[in-house]
Amino acid sequence: MVKEHNNKGFSLVELIIVIAILAILSAAIAPALIRYINKARKADDIATADSIGTTVNAAYTDNEYVYDYINEHVNWLVKEKGKNSGYLRIVGMMNAGYVYDGYHFTDIGNGVSHNLPGSVETDGKNELKSILEELMGEAIFKLKFTNNIYMDQWVICVDEQSRIHILCGAGLNGHQFYIKPNHILQGGANNRLYQLWPSVDPEYNKLNVPPKEWDKD
Repeated sequence: MVKEHNNKGFSLVELIIVIAILAILSAAIAPALIRYINKARKADDIATADSIGTTVNAAYTDNEYVYDYINEHVNWLVKEKGKNSGYLRIVGMMNAGYVYDGYHFTDIGNGVSHNLPGSVETDGKNELKSILEELMGEAIFKLKFTNNIYMDQWVICVDEQSRIHILCGAGLNGHQFYIKPNHILQGGANNRLYQLWPSVDPEYNKLNVPPKEWDKD
């Protein structure tokens, strides 16, 4: 006797219905998932900024070389821009050198100590660089935002009241000494810097990060 097999599998219509349901579910879940990942990424970066700011602030208080280095920057800021100008003086920037496995810490910036006495520039910058290298190792900020805004630099600044500020951005070089009060560099809004410590720039939280760009080193 021959048994009759009735297992005919799924029909084309059934497969199309399943695919359509999956597409609808994906469309519904994806925005919430993107927002969650985006928020988590930003929280990590804010935490890193907090570590950098706290470390630099402690070094400014306890390390005589760093103290003299930053104090000279404060003096130049007051001299050139005046008290309460809203400008920030750059005391260091971590230039992102691109390598095969991503971004890495390279330098504290060459021109930011413009006009400082030789010993203050050399000793203070080297001490600060050493402290930051120990803190960060090979890690460096590397979020990639929309509109070709690449956020691959930590920028360490000081105001007229000797307060430390940590910003993130891109496109700075060793010949830039000041950050404008609106944090926008020459070139328009795409060259805006965002403060992450001691307070977080509200505009930073409005940025959208395309997931497809996150893991491309």
